[in-house]
Amino acid sequence: MNGSFDPALDQTYKELFDANPLPMWVYDIYSLNFLAVNVAAVNQFGYAREKFLQRSVLDLVSIQDRDRFEVCMRKRYPDFTTLEGFHLVRANGSILDVELHWKSLTTPQANLLTINDISERNRAETRLRQAYGELTAFKSAVNAASIVAVTDLRGDIIEANDNFCKISGYSREELLGKNHRLVNSGYHPPEFFKDLWKTIAHGEIWNGEVRNRRKDGTFYWVNTTVSPIIDEKGKPIRYLAIRNDITQRKEGEEKVRHAENNLRSLQDRMSPHFLFNTLSIIHAFLGSNVALADSAILMLADNYRFLIQHSNKETIPFSIEWEFMTNYAHLLLLRHSDTMQVDIRKESDFSGFVIPPLTLQPLIENAYKHGIRDKREGGRITAIARLNGKHAEIEIQDNGVGPGKKDVMAGTLGTVAERLRYCLPGSSLTVAEHPDGGTIARLVLYPRSL
Repeated sequence: MNGSFDPALDQTYKELFDANPLPMWVYDIYSLNFLAVNVAAVNQFGYAREKFLQRSVLDLVSIQDRDRFEVCMRKRYPDFTTLEGFHLVRANGSILDVELHWKSLTTPQANLLTINDISERNRAETRLRQAYGELTAFKSAVNAASIVAVTDLRGDIIEANDNFCKISGYSREELLGKNHRLVNSGYHPPEFFKDLWKTIAHGEIWNGEVRNRRKDGTFYWVNTTVSPIIDEKGKPIRYLAIRNDITQRKEGEEKVRHAENNLRSLQDRMSPHFLFNTLSIIHAFLGSNVALADSAILMLADNYRFLIQHSNKETIPFSIEWEFMTNYAHLLLLRHSDTMQVDIRKESDFSGFVIPPLTLQPLIENAYKHGIRDKREGGRITAIARLNGKHAEIEIQDNGVGPGKKDVMAGTLGTVAERLRYCLPGSSLTVAEHPDGGTIARLVLYPRSL
């Protein structure tokens, strides 16, 4: 038998058979010998046509598939039939994963077999399954260890894992469809989130530490990474947020900062210089104005009592802080009565308001040290507290030299502003030059239960 003799194919189809890009065999279902093979089969399996036609189809089947393959080879297939899961062997010994398509020909003992090499497809599917398995394992690990959410382009939550529900106190049903503003603590300024959105909208990854609010009103800190999920054009279509709870670390850091700030404040207030100057003034008044001296001694004692009892607390009643600030201002006035005026007014009832200790007194101190102390003709400090709807407004103004180009928020006042924002979200402190000269500090205070 040779390649030119083809009893199973009439002349009309011989050229189509030989030109088909897929390997094709025609074989006898009883002897399992080849009757014809096309050029693609010769090229694919590496046998010359004459050598091909001298073989049995079983010679080209891997040993583990031979029995099952022989059963399939001897069947008749009136309709096209496709089977996978077979392995054929090339002349060089390499193995092909194949998809086989059978059709019986009009010659009773002959079948036509078309062979589709799916080795690369199977390898790709194997790699895909491996990648999917790795991705699934990674996703499971991330879900177990982290707080995960997916949002749409508006920031509305479309996926939330169990850890997100657990740390926020909201059920999944309460989170889905809601914006992340639901857990916004109010601690971060608007510019913080503007930077976040600007970054991810440009397809870049954003990372930062965020303070959020639970459903019960308590706060938690998360190290947050937001990554855009992009389409084939490189445009974001969703955002993936992965967070890790860092509340314990941040609270520890805040306690350290709070303690350091209080220690510095305590050292300033109890410094020998301050105490010596105040006691000298009191001593001077003992001979001329005993009542004023007694009052000054009581104010000084109250100030030190305040420092001992309240300086290490996170928040205290507003009235206690206001009294401490007032006493401090009056002690300053006692020392500088010839060059200084003080006007302190609380125009509303502030019961229910709390404030971090040592918030107001540094504002008076700043107004004196950096405002009117170096003004030859002296100056005036005014402190007014009033309610404005649900929040309080406190203004402390001096008619001194003004801040100029100095960054007044770089030191103590910056720390005061940070503590205020941390302890009472939404509250703020700003310091600026007053249009009429001098400096004005504006404090906005929102209520919170003790």
